[in-house]
Amino acid sequence: MINKFNYKEPRNSCLDVFKSIYIPIEMCQSVLSNRLCRSFQLFVYLKFVCSGAIKIRNKDLGLIAFDLKIKSTKTVKKHLQILVEKNWLGYIPSSHTYVVRGFEKIRMMEGFKTRSAAEFCFCDMDKFKAFLAGALISYLVNFQKRKERECERVNKGRSNHHSHNFLPFYPIANLALAKILNVSISTAFSLKLKARKAKFIAIKKNYSDTGIDYVYISEYKKYNPEEKKRIIVKDKKIFLLGPDLVLPGVRFKSRKKIETYIKGL
Repeated sequence: MINKFNYKEPRNSCLDVFKSIYIPIEMCQSVLSNRLCRSFQLFVYLKFVCSGAIKIRNKDLGLIAFDLKIKSTKTVKKHLQILVEKNWLGYIPSSHTYVVRGFEKIRMMEGFKTRSAAEFCFCDMDKFKAFLAGALISYLVNFQKRKERECERVNKGRSNHHSHNFLPFYPIANLALAKILNVSISTAFSLKLKARKAKFIAIKKNYSDTGIDYVYISEYKKYNPEEKKRIIVKDKKIFLLGPDLVLPGVRFKSRKKIETYIKGL
């Protein structure tokens, strides 16, 4: 998602703030799962400001800290070291040069198979964690859409029914997101809210009407104990709260096949 009305001018005036790159979706998931958002933000920042290699001396550390709102140059060094240890950055000590690995190289090293990649714009750098969450959630919605279309194609020849319209909103449960990222449910919910606030996704609540009057709520809870936490009352009726319905707001494209990348080496 490119928001052209809410960004701060970077210190490098030659940089196109609306330039975008496509980040592999498995990297988004891995970074969120392993709590490497700040380190990866620095990696992506370097992707934008150089063409593959960059010299970083002490004076440059302060500029990076300013641009990424990192509290100190010491913290910038820490994140650089993390990236070097993961081999996402190479380092040549004699010239203080960092080599920024390509996404295909990293996909190969990490064993990432999925080719889907999410579009990220430099102007959204201050909403980076929200983007990672929004990208993953948008991917999960698109995965559901794709599976639904595949089922529709399979069943098309077996039925005389017309194809139905695919709904723009799809359910993404906090529990499912938490399992995918190996985080707590509260953390998954927080990430979803960050993504919504930054407008990488839209969310609407998902209610199902039981058809039962609210005066019978005590009896309903008694005979349906597993649904206690999902019960809400609307218009004097008992409703059940389901998983949030999500509308994706991140664009995707497919990156190279790993086999194609290897052949080109």
